[in-house]
Amino acid sequence: MLIIFKGIGWKGKIQKKKHTSFISVSKLVVIGNVLENKDEVYSYLADYNGRCVMITFLDGKPKNKEDPEPKPVEHNCFLDEKEK
Repeated sequence: MLIIFKGIGWKGKIQKKKHTSFISVSKLVVIGNVLENKDEVYSYLADYNGRCVMITFLDGKPKNKEDPEPKPVEHNCFLDEKEK
């Protein structure tokens, strides 16, 4: 998968509400992609140069079945530094 950064970036904070955690999305991204309240997006954990990233598809469709399956990596995105 080729990643091309589009020049819009933002810093978000994890917010918790009872049993759910969420990250806010920039208003520019919502407006620019014509997203509305309760639209569905698909997010996946991925490895990018040894860093854990979350990739979110904003078009309401899951990833392509043709996309390569992830290869095993030396680190685990679910472990924090203390557990490694």
